[in-house]
Amino acid sequence: MKKLFVFAFLLIFSVGVIVGCDSAKKTGVEADRADLLGIWLEVTPDVGNFEFEEGGAFRIFDSLQTQEMKGQWDIPHEGRLDLTADGNVAVNFGYSFQDDQLSIWPEYKEDQSVQLKKATQDEINEMQKKASEYAKTIQEKNKEESETRNEETKIDKGNLSMKQEEAKKERRIVVLETTAGNMELAIYPKVAPKTASVFLDLVETGFYNGIIFHRVIPQFMIQFGGTTADGSPKPEVPTFKDEINPEILGLTNNLIDENTRQGYQYDYTLPSLPMKYGMVAMANAGPNTNSSQLFIVTKYEGCNWLDGKHTVFGECIDGMDIALQIQNVPTDSQFNKPLEDVVITKAYIKE
Repeated sequence: MKKLFVFAFLLIFSVGVIVGCDSAKKTGVEADRADLLGIWLEVTPDVGNFEFEEGGAFRIFDSLQTQEMKGQWDIPHEGRLDLTADGNVAVNFGYSFQDDQLSIWPEYKEDQSVQLKKATQDEINEMQKKASEYAKTIQEKNKEESETRNEETKIDKGNLSMKQEEAKKERRIVVLETTAGNMELAIYPKVAPKTASVFLDLVETGFYNGIIFHRVIPQFMIQFGGTTADGSPKPEVPTFKDEINPEILGLTNNLIDENTRQGYQYDYTLPSLPMKYGMVAMANAGPNTNSSQLFIVTKYEGCNWLDGKHTVFGECIDGMDIALQIQNVPTDSQFNKPLEDVVITKAYIKE
């Protein structure tokens, strides 16, 4: 299945330079906004198709409509296009029109431009027809596979719950000393072996010393793992796959099938834990993109809509009062970044 996409990943992970907008209206901005509306088909391979809507919504999608990324767009001044994908930071692009083609490039990097072509109504109709036929074929295939899986795999839910509790008996304790106070995280290697191993190795190397909580949202979560107190990013950590058992989490067959179409690859042998209050889970940018960033759930009711999409591998067993304090610090309105840094001065494994 085609992945979404080199350009979409660039949109998520690039951090653009935020440039102040002139108060005066720029020549041609309204015309460019009108010209941008509609569906643009990829000319540069593996970019994805774009649809820009009135009101500032956009999406990136593949031609078979199997993967999609949504966000907001704006043209603050002529020649600059701002894209914000799924709540991530705004990324600045340059753009230009030529006949029925649109060029987009990361700001100040015109040599990295990608090309899009304005779709005709016939092309849109044909694309929708093929997507509908493909969706019907996949639906029939997934129905057959789901029925086969149900016949072959008889899972005792009670037994799986016991496995969850058994898995939690083996744990490593990680202490986070922060400028707001200390927290202790119980990490469960049997729940998510690869995830726990990567995180513990990073802790032992001092990777998390000096980083900040760079994204905090009240009654949701606090996130850390990639940005230092001086604002510079930490070295990239190679991505690794998810470790999730959707059945033990109670996901329906339809939701499992939908997530699988999006690229999630599940392991039905794992004693996965639900996204409840206090749980520690990997942040990601989609299926199998785990790296060094993680978050602690601060929503009292938990975040069950994230079950099946993020690997849970631990929980905060001491210092949730500190986590709640951090979630409530004042932040900027655009990035949910604390206005005053909350720093992890030291992270270490408690023997």
